[in-house]
Amino acid sequence: MSLIDLTPDNALMTVRTAVETVLGVRNAAPTATIAMLDGDSLDRLEIVLALEELTGLDLPEVMVSTGRDTVGDIAEALSNIWARAQARSNRFADHNRT
Repeated sequence: MSLIDLTPDNALMTVRTAVETVLGVRNAAPTATIAMLDGDSLDRLEIVLALEELTGLDLPEVMVSTGRDTVGDIAEALSNIWARAQARSNRFADHNRT
């Protein structure tokens, strides 16, 4: 389960942290693509790995695929994945209470 609450704002901050860690770019604009930040396909994978480490979530590599790799897109995908994981966790907890 995620170690942090990945609301949209927190997800954006988390993606910015991963981008800074991997690419050395601080406060990347939500509209910036990984390519615009001089990142390549290996950097995309490293960003996913950094996000997994930061969040505790198991993330699909495709969440930073070409064509959907702005910082904002990645943050939105991260927030959506977190929300689905939360919903699954809540259903599981509810099921175990009955």
